[in-house]
Amino acid sequence: MLASWRVIVVFAVVGLAGCQHLPSRAASWLGWEDAPERVASLDYDAMASLGALEGACLTLSRAYQQQQRLPREELENTLLPTCRTRISEAQAEREYLRLLDDLIAVAWQQVQAAKAEKARLAEERRQLEEAVDRSRELAEDYREEGEAEAEREQAERLAAAHIYPALSSVQDLPLAYAVGQPSSRSLKTFLACLEIAYPNQGYSVRYEGEDLTVLASEANMLHGNVTMETRFTRAWDTWVLRSLRVGEIVANTPRDRYTLANNLVSDQCP
Repeated sequence: MLASWRVIVVFAVVGLAGCQHLPSRAASWLGWEDAPERVASLDYDAMASLGALEGACLTLSRAYQQQQRLPREELENTLLPTCRTRISEAQAEREYLRLLDDLIAVAWQQVQAAKAEKARLAEERRQLEEAVDRSRELAEDYREEGEAEAEREQAERLAAAHIYPALSSVQDLPLAYAVGQPSSRSLKTFLACLEIAYPNQGYSVRYEGEDLTVLASEANMLHGNVTMETRFTRAWDTWVLRSLRVGEIVANTPRDRYTLANNLVSDQCP
């Protein structure tokens, strides 16, 4: 009889105060639980920062802030599992975005490196063209001092060029930029003109069959020393220029070879 009166008293208290205001022990006995402070080791501020504070997690957050109790069955079977799942999804999304940011950063660095390399090559080409322009200006100055004197000095320098003894075993024939189109210059005169315009530290010569390669090391240009490499093939009593390389600038087509070669020697070469 006494136990029955206790039950009646509890229900009367519940009716008057509501489950939210019952002592924790009594509320738990009736199937109600306090909203948890953390879910999956995260508080609600951390969930909001993660982007997971929505749905079940938002319901738990509001109940916790308002000190509300929730039905134990709904809490354990629905709200907590659903919130943990959302937290896991949000953590996976953040990790994916972090990896994506890393990939974008790497790709951006590669783009910047490619731009820097392109700018470096453009600057080297600009310096080479500047050196050619200055060489042309110097040649113009020589002509202004007197064409006859300039021609005499030029002939002396050509005769003293080190390329002649280096190619003593090679027959001197007209230079051609394409097969069957000889120019007014000979092979050795062209190379001597290059030597006069851009003094070097010595030659390396490879002569095999009809092919000739001449490497001038540390050719002195205004922007620094570079390697000059010229390759020729003997055809129809001419030496056809097949390739001309100055530093990293390479001319392989007939038009490019003609343009670069004439820009390099300018008016210094007869």
